[in-house]
Amino acid sequence: MPSDKELIAFLGELWINFTSLLRQYQMRFGKKICVIIDIFLHLQNDSS
Repeated sequence: MPSDKELIAFLGELWINFTSLLRQYQMRFGKKICVIIDIFLHLQNDSS
């Protein structure tokens, strides 16, 4: 089993990679993604 510190470091790396990927993706498909996220948030707000 990895230690907590190792796990946190690993998750941090993953998060950084994920967010940088998202940024690249948004530059290409930003408008579509924003619309999808808006719809998703509205659906979540309606259901709660």
